[in-house]
Amino acid sequence: MMFRKIVLSAFAKAQTETPGNTKTQWADHLANSLWCEFNYQISRRTLLNYYNNYIEDAEAKELSPNARMIEKLCKYLGYPNYGAFILHQASIQSVKSNEHSQKFTYTLETDSYMEEVTILVRRKLFNPRNVA
Repeated sequence: MMFRKIVLSAFAKAQTETPGNTKTQWADHLANSLWCEFNYQISRRTLLNYYNNYIEDAEAKELSPNARMIEKLCKYLGYPNYGAFILHQASIQSVKSNEHSQKFTYTLETDSYMEEVTILVRRKLFNPRNVA
């Protein structure tokens, strides 16, 4: 999953938005931003636990944050939702130079429902035209 990348990206953004230079200050900023901008409450300690797990051991088992937290972190990063984040990451990581289709399935589970969206991406490469 991409949870590691989302959490680390959120901390990197928080680092650029605050004059603080410690992970605790970044976590404070991130928690405050999530509350003020998205009305989502999460403790600094919870954010630090995810960050520490991901930053200290690249081979550590992927933690599974709840779906709402992931959605809010994606919004904080400028994406409308987790699906858009995944699609953007796929587009920059696995661009292929052929016309094969790629299929992405995005699943969001909450306590009351499960939402699944499948996106089919077809890329056609065109020869660049020389424009004078």
